[in-house]
Amino acid sequence: MTPQAASARARIGYIGLGNMGAAMAANLADRGWNPVVYARRAASLDPLDGLAARIADSVSEVAAQCDILCLCPVDIAQIRDILFGPGGAVETLAPGSVVVIHSTISPRDCIDLAAQLNDRGIGLVDAPVSGGAARGRTGTLTIAVGGADADVARCLAVLTDGASEVVRVGATGNGQRAKLLNNAVMLAQLALVHEMVETGEAWGISSDAQLRFVTTGTGASWAASYYLDAVETGRQLLSTASVYPGGAVAIMRKDADLFLQESEKADCPLLRGVVDRALSALLPMLPPTTDPAHIAPVLTGK
Repeated sequence: MTPQAASARARIGYIGLGNMGAAMAANLADRGWNPVVYARRAASLDPLDGLAARIADSVSEVAAQCDILCLCPVDIAQIRDILFGPGGAVETLAPGSVVVIHSTISPRDCIDLAAQLNDRGIGLVDAPVSGGAARGRTGTLTIAVGGADADVARCLAVLTDGASEVVRVGATGNGQRAKLLNNAVMLAQLALVHEMVETGEAWGISSDAQLRFVTTGTGASWAASYYLDAVETGRQLLSTASVYPGGAVAIMRKDADLFLQESEKADCPLLRGVVDRALSALLPMLPPTTDPAHIAPVLTGK
């Protein structure tokens, strides 16, 4: 998209410049959206250095200059503070603007946020993302989108510029439900592959051999591929601390807990059982890390 075309469509604000948010904002800058951004930590702005992004001094300054406010902090507490805290975005967001939630939060919290914003004439699009920061930077994420048709239509161009796959999943809250199911399956894969590796080693099969067989067979999965890559490259666990307490492991635990809460009355005992097992037996083994892709070396002992 040219800068002229982007300008004619919407003014974009971006808050929540962690690993994923900064990558997504940088991608939008590259694609001519000229986003206005804010971060409490100056270091969070480094990935945008030299790009066509405008740096604001506060949340309210961002909100005053945008039609679509994209949020990508880690949790609901941070989102509520950005929107409704002192100097929050709702103080300067104009009626008719739209807030896009890229974070993974409770579907109920997402629905509640939409109601609060709608009371002020502000829309909400429920748009959690999957794919990791590298795909965020190249605009090739997968985004699940829930919300009112009119709000989604207003944001579709910016969503499409951030993703290779934008999947409409229904009403507000369903974007979060789709993401929680995705993350539950991802965690279940990690747990199952971990148990497979341990069992194979107990039978005298090396982790490398077992993983090479599985990744080219019918048992292939995201988790198996990442395990194999870690074993073959000898990649070490990243020790850099995340700005979120507990790092990626804590984020995975948060998302798993959200899934278990949301699915409590659903008929999915197998998935719930594997996720619960992963929470109790797998995640406690893992030290904090900034990237789930670097979990495999810990599990395989490499």
